[in-house]
Amino acid sequence: MRYRLRESIRIHSKGGRHAAVAHDISISGLSASTSHSMRIDEEVCLVPVVGEQLEAIVRHKTEDVYGFEFLSVPPKVEEAIHALCKGLFPLRGTDNI
Repeated sequence: MRYRLRESIRIHSKGGRHAAVAHDISISGLSASTSHSMRIDEEVCLVPVVGEQLEAIVRHKTEDVYGFEFLSVPPKVEEAIHALCKGLFPLRGTDNI
């Protein structure tokens, strides 16, 4: 299940550091909009996600919104994402990223 989230983050990629706004989050990833162009399967770092830096891979793109899948989420961070999601509204009719 994905949960509605509106939070500023930064995307660190080979092209530099770029501002973005996260729109939703799940235990496996998040979506965010940015004016920076990335390619599908590009590996990036997302900061901050529950106060941490998480490695992710770009899985899809629709206009300026990208879907990221988290890579290797430590148990402590997974617990923090679960706790965060408990306080957020679920998005209906969507799959996990």
